[in-house]
Amino acid sequence: MNVVVVAPHPDDETLGCGGALAEHAAAGDRVTVLWLTSGEAGTGGLEPEHGRSVREAEALAAAEVLGVVAHRFLRLPDGALESVEGRARAAVTDVVAQVRPEVVYAPHASDGHADHRAAFRIARDAVAAGWPQGILHCYEVWTPLPRFDVVVPIDGRMDRKLAAVACYPSQLALYRFDRAAEGLAAYRGALAGGCSFAEVFACP
Repeated sequence: MNVVVVAPHPDDETLGCGGALAEHAAAGDRVTVLWLTSGEAGTGGLEPEHGRSVREAEALAAAEVLGVVAHRFLRLPDGALESVEGRARAAVTDVVAQVRPEVVYAPHASDGHADHRAAFRIARDAVAAGWPQGILHCYEVWTPLPRFDVVVPIDGRMDRKLAAVACYPSQLALYRFDRAAEGLAAYRGALAGGCSFAEVFACP
């Protein structure tokens, strides 16, 4: 199976669907991650070029932990994806048309971060234009999903997900995303998955 992940910033792929990606990798699926921005605006005051290099290095380390085999940094402006949606859509559409993924992961439409909402629109339109057979699975990062369609138990992958989260020290210094990710996965596991940890996804 081919899988594409649209991540507005480095770490969104791990927080939103890291457990599912580890499951895909263990099953022999080919996972491709597209980072729309390099997250240079979220580095606690580092100069943009330095911040970009820090976060890209963290992303590559996390990708290795999760078993991601292909990746690409589009290096679009962090915090301003809405201003370049057309360019982003064209780039993501090209990858989707080439890879022909069965599943495309992206943030959900009501996420509290504007870049995440833009990434949803970009992914939705790219699937429609590039490979309509692909199924969009929308993940949660800043804002939990109000409803979901797919539950993926990740009991056997939670340690790997947290190890990938730990590859982002620049972000953990600002937010305890590790605690948030573990707590949300435990909540989804208890109430939706009948397991210890789970991730959930909406299919619009």
